[in-house]
Formats: sequence, C-alpha cells, structure tokens
Amino acid sequence: MSVPAKDGAAGLEALLAYAREGDTLAVVRLDRLGRSLARYSPPCAMLKERGIALISLEEKIEPTR
Repeated sequence: MSVPAKDGAAGLEALLAYAREGDTLAVVRLDRLGRSLARYSPPCAMLKERGIALISLEEKIEPTR
C-alpha cells in the first residue's frame, strides 16, 4: 500500500491498527517508518510490544527481533 507523504501518519496508524501478533512489517528503508529517531522509536517499540516483527530491506536489519 502506497501512502502519500502528507497522509503518512494516518497510513501508519491504519497499518498499526491492522497488524496482529506474529505479523511482519517490511519497509524498504527505516526512514519510511519515521523521518527521525524520535518518530521512529515509538512505532518500533509498539511493534515489539505487540509481537510484530519489523524488517528493513535496504539496511538488512531486523530491529524488533
């Protein structure tokens, strides 16, 4: 699902509401999840708490595992 930049926050909220424990969220780059560390950390922590894996394809890392 592609979300225009101005609607990115709403798109992230919808995605987080839809995701369930055991799901994996794949992003091309971590900056797609948040433009800064301050914006990236809360969604990443929420994913981990809810048992949702996060992987970044370009950086080849899985910060929530």
